[in-house]
Amino acid sequence: MILVIGTSWFSSESTGQALTYVMRLLHVPLAYEPGLNHALRKTGHFFGYAILSWLLFRAWRATLPARRATADRGSWIEPAWRFRWALLALAVTMLTSCADEAHQFFEPGRTSTMKDVLLDTMGGLFAQCALLVTGFGRPHTPDR
Repeated sequence: MILVIGTSWFSSESTGQALTYVMRLLHVPLAYEPGLNHALRKTGHFFGYAILSWLLFRAWRATLPARRATADRGSWIEPAWRFRWALLALAVTMLTSCADEAHQFFEPGRTSTMKDVLLDTMGGLFAQCALLVTGFGRPHTPDR
């Protein structure tokens, strides 16, 4: 999906045209279009990569389990969060963003900036902080 969104089909000009159409349907003044288009595009960057980071965390959690025995030694506890999973998820999020910006460098009508890599990485960091704070996937004893 990131590869397709990185094409000229989703350039600022293309999304601006679609936004202008929607704004006309909703009777919103077109003077707001450039700022709104920019804000929506950057919000999409942030939350798109936050979702990617969350999914990568789940993948690393499933791939690199970190069980520990309970006091009775008869059962296992799955931890909710590990620094290693979050760091790997954030690293892959950043690498994906770098690859996407490199791809956009060669796409006509697209621009490639390190600011977008930073924004995407901040989205990934936001997701990892939210996972830590909310206690997503609290420890549990797996059914066996």
